[in-house]
Amino acid sequence: MIGDTDPRTIASRLSVGQRRTIKALDRDFCILGCAEAAAKRLERNVPARPALVISRPGIASREFALNALGAAVQAVLP
Repeated sequence: MIGDTDPRTIASRLSVGQRRTIKALDRDFCILGCAEAAAKRLERNVPARPALVISRPGIASREFALNALGAAVQAVLP
């Protein structure tokens, strides 16, 4: 069972690093570099929340972008 899908609830449960990663992304795919580990964790469904990020293979490394729920969470982050 995946947890709550309310963007405000999800945003309140994110760590500082996860918040920064969400703020750095948008709906366009990009390479993250050192924030890639946090983005990989946000790509998985966990009991507390559904996935917020999607990825695809890039030329040098994986590219990440926000999914629809990730964009909604980004909009409510302080």
